[in-house]
Amino acid sequence: MALQNRYGEFKDFDPNKMVTAELAVVVSGDPASPTGRTMYVCFAPGVVKRITTYEDFENELQNATEEIRKEFTEDIQTAIENSIAATTAANAAKEAADRAAEAANAAAEAAGAYVLGDISEKTVTFETAAQRAGIESGDSLSVAFGKLAKFCTDLDQHAFNPLANNLTTNTEGYGIDARQGPVIDKKISDVKTEVSELNTKIARFDESCNIITSNPLVAETVGTYTQRTISGLSNYKRVKMLVAIGDAYLNWLEFDKTQALLVVNGYASASWCANVEFQCELKNNLIGLKVKTSTGWTASQSKIISVVAIEKE
Repeated sequence: MALQNRYGEFKDFDPNKMVTAELAVVVSGDPASPTGRTMYVCFAPGVVKRITTYEDFENELQNATEEIRKEFTEDIQTAIENSIAATTAANAAKEAADRAAEAANAAAEAAGAYVLGDISEKTVTFETAAQRAGIESGDSLSVAFGKLAKFCTDLDQHAFNPLANNLTTNTEGYGIDARQGPVIDKKISDVKTEVSELNTKIARFDESCNIITSNPLVAETVGTYTQRTISGLSNYKRVKMLVAIGDAYLNWLEFDKTQALLVVNGYASASWCANVEFQCELKNNLIGLKVKTSTGWTASQSKIISVVAIEKE
């Protein structure tokens, strides 16, 4: 496309009517130029840029320099005024600071005299701390005294109580003397030994060790054995029987496999007595009793209340 040129007055200049790469020469009336004469180039319809000549640039630079000089002068004047105001404020602040420093020095001297001087008549108001805590750097006097008061209160409950060098004193407020430590240790050791021995004994028993409990073996008639077969007796080599002959005799009798019979004379008064034979045959799982002779006696008053197996084979 060949380059095109337009020309005319600025009032007739319309960028939207220009075509790409077209030049437009304004011969008069352009307000952007001191002479009113300028030139424009089109990059697209409506998109143009003004082409400035050296003379136009020189004139615009001279005008701009004058405006800048004026603005710069005004800025300097404003800065000077602000500086004067700041200096005045700084002087006032310095005077106030000097007065504050004098007051601070006086306060420091008074505080030093208070802290470093005689404090024997000075008082501290505080509340006892709720919990024990150590005094730390930075604590106020009221906080530090409150912590100390808590320690003194707690110590008073223990440190100043009377001591008893025995294990029988039960007066409120007394403590146990340290000399009772070995005594307590010995008692604990003895209890442990007893518990150990008891556990050993208990370990020898099983559910069948108490063979007769709620169903005692009662003698029926004089001269006749009352017997009972108990499964499991043959597993033991030693048993005990709790036996009764009325109110006159109540005791434990012990049997082992080497015994079979045990005769006991029961005597209650001059008017009656009994000769009772107890039987225990471990190998045959058999227990029994027989009232051999009696005077003024009822056979049913003789009985085996309980049989306890105490040692297995």
